[in-house]
Amino acid sequence: MEGGFVHGHDGVRAYWTRQFALVSSRVTPMELSEENGLLKIKVHQVVHDLDGRLLADEMVFHFFRLRDDKIAEFVIGEKGK
Repeated sequence: MEGGFVHGHDGVRAYWTRQFALVSSRVTPMELSEENGLLKIKVHQVVHDLDGRLLADEMVFHFFRLRDDKIAEFVIGEKGK
């Protein structure tokens, strides 16, 4: 939502803490594919503000790159990027 990049456990924790203080979201995985070590997950994302007003209802993609069985990179993209 803010864009940009964060690094490490503390950066990720701070990012998600800020996001969930502002919105309530539900992300439902729809499709999963893998190519050259990059996991691509198509998700249905529904986001409401904390008063329940709909902010977004869309399909987006989550991209994960793993290293040593841990998430090394996570990128949120649109429309099959």
